[in-house]
Amino acid sequence: DLEETYLKILGQIHAKDSRKNPYSVAVINAYFYYKEIELHKIITAIESIRYGLKPGDIQSIVLGQS
Repeated sequence: DLEETYLKILGQIHAKDSRKNPYSVAVINAYFYYKEIELHKIITAIESIRYGLKPGDIQSIVLGQS
């Protein structure tokens, strides 16, 4: 999937850039990126519970497993 590949590459870029420049704004930018991903997972879990999905289905959705 194109979007999954994009997000994977973007995550790798943030991780590499923050390791390469630990005293720059890149670390803050990476932090906010990862917090956005975490927030998306939390919202997805809450909405899944709201709509009555099974716990196994919720876990596979949040973890990105098929």
